Amino acid sequence: MKKTSKKVSLKTRVHGIYSAMAKRFGPKYWKSGKREGSLREPGQNLPFGELELLAWMEERFPGGSAHSCPFCRVPIDAFICTLDHAIPISRGGLIGLVNIDPVCPLCNALKGEMTPIEYRSFLDWMEEQHPAAQADIVKRLRTGGMGMRLRYYRKGQA
Repeated sequence: MKKTSKKVSLKTRVHGIYSAMAKRFGPKYWKSGKREGSLREPGQNLPFGELELLAWMEERFPGGSAHSCPFCRVPIDAFICTLDHAIPISRGGLIGLVNIDPVCPLCNALKGEMTPIEYRSFLDWMEEQHPAAQADIVKRLRTGGMGMRLRYYRKGQA
């Protein structure tokens, strides 16, 4: 049996993004134990709706056009991009659309909680490194805290 690929509409893509954001920033409840169902973390309501996010995406990518990632210049469109909070929420950034930029998935993952200025400085420094070192650094950053976990569990091993 031959598989056919379905083309996802922008409306479906935006629905997925909006649902994930609402879950990420929404209230958190205890899932088990004696506190099951009670509020664990209040969270925040998104200050925009799904239709507003759709209009925002259509404005950024009119007619399904593509443009460059603001950091690495890789071409992105509405179906490839990820939404990045320019000023991270953890550092006082707003949760609204005024603080969101479409970027490529790799830049979003590497940027983490850096501001755009800090991330650009990091990219400038990376350009000065040997290509093999660049690849190794990116690989290590993408694995995140795994290195810390491995060091912890290898303590007793010789």
